[in-house]
Amino acid sequence: MDEPVVYDWYVFLNDAVTLTGSSEYAVPGTEFTLTCDVPEEANVVQFYRRPDVTAPVGAIQIAGDQCYNTQVNPAVPCTPDVCSCVTSGVTIGTVFRWIIQPQTGDRGSMWFCRRINLNLPDQTLESDDYTLNVADGPGTSIALSPSDTTYTRTEGDTLPDITCTADCRPGCTFVWTRPDNTNFTVSSVLSLGQLDRSEHGTYRCTARNVVGESSVLTSVTVQYRPSVVRPTPPNLTYTLTEGQTIPTITCSADCNPVCTYSWTKDGQTYTTGSGIQLTSIQRAQGACTSARPVMSTGVTSASM
Repeated sequence: MDEPVVYDWYVFLNDAVTLTGSSEYAVPGTEFTLTCDVPEEANVVQFYRRPDVTAPVGAIQIAGDQCYNTQVNPAVPCTPDVCSCVTSGVTIGTVFRWIIQPQTGDRGSMWFCRRINLNLPDQTLESDDYTLNVADGPGTSIALSPSDTTYTRTEGDTLPDITCTADCRPGCTFVWTRPDNTNFTVSSVLSLGQLDRSEHGTYRCTARNVVGESSVLTSVTVQYRPSVVRPTPPNLTYTLTEGQTIPTITCSADCNPVCTYSWTKDGQTYTTGSGIQLTSIQRAQGACTSARPVMSTGVTSASM
């Protein structure tokens, strides 16, 4: 029986010219490197930005085992802030780098590189197109959802979640800051839930990425009724001889909005204001007098 015939299959691949960037995103105004890899080696590599395919943006030639910037006339040796290459012979190289400084308007621009080697059958060979991604900071795109920037609620009410958004490339991180400027949450969502008076104040959302940062504010006003009424001096009873004077007694309470005050005697309003002074006391003035703080919303505390 004849031996089986074994066939060896070989796939011959054309070494492609490739163009890549130094990072996923270029930061506006900072150096960004375009790298043209040429496995088959090149004497000259040119960098183009479409739609112009005739006038290169950059050009590098190797001579005497050195890289030259031929984009200028006369040609000069490459410097690190303009160009560089990796040589593999006196007049050939495999890696060519050109430095650009993209701006925001360069986002989405198309680039390619062209390899030239007159000693190869395909003397010129181009890379596939490379799309330049330019980073963009949050800028004026930062916004809140819901879009309200002020909230007024009563203590105990529930405040819906507030989401901070921004159009960023690459994506932004978000931080919400408390009224006392401490970080509240590293998230795009501010979730206060059931409100407490300690949560009254202004909250700041900051969005940031490699380009920069931007902030937006939202104000949360928590209203609450007066809870503890404090007299100054703290005496609650006075025993006097007729004709004596009681120094001014001041009433205070923690309220939001700010309380107004009234003093009552035997259930009737005696005077308004936080302070009271009784001079030359007469026997007819012997009675129970109390201060009543009242919120401007009409919510009243219990009498002293």
